[in-house]
Amino acid sequence: MGAQLDFYFPFLVFAYGTIMTFVTHLPLSKDRTDGPIQTELLNWFYSHKILGVVCFFVGGLWSLQKLFI
Repeated sequence: MGAQLDFYFPFLVFAYGTIMTFVTHLPLSKDRTDGPIQTELLNWFYSHKILGVVCFFVGGLWSLQKLFI
């Protein structure tokens, strides 16, 4: 079980990074907020933009390493 988790974890990191990078680079959500709570949640979500980019690159390289080694 642990070996399977060790194999799939880099792909999960890469998937999270891909989704977060794609979603946070789309300008469609910021224009649709109409309340202070929604604006605060949206700002909190967009504060994870750097984490998404880091997970995208690190998870991508880590996944390639798992595939070829």
